[in-house]
Amino acid sequence: MGFDNSLTDFMTHALCAGDDEFIALLREEADCGLLAKNYRCKAICSKCSVTRECMTWALHVQPVAGVWAGVNWGVEKERLAVQRRRTAA
Repeated sequence: MGFDNSLTDFMTHALCAGDDEFIALLREEADCGLLAKNYRCKAICSKCSVTRECMTWALHVQPVAGVWAGVNWGVEKERLAVQRRRTAA
């Protein structure tokens, strides 16, 4: 069974798509300014029109790092909060 490419169609419409600063922020995992970068990434997500699709993708793929749909998937506390909300719905 292959990966469903329709799950990634949203990425071409995402505010972060092709945003070199956003991509660089995600790659700088060990930087001491990570918290500020995390907030900047989440600010971009908060203005994005495809956040719901991004969340669907993230829930399907379960990334281990990066900010997807305004959630830092590398932070266990944030991942668990999403999973709790999803279970409660």
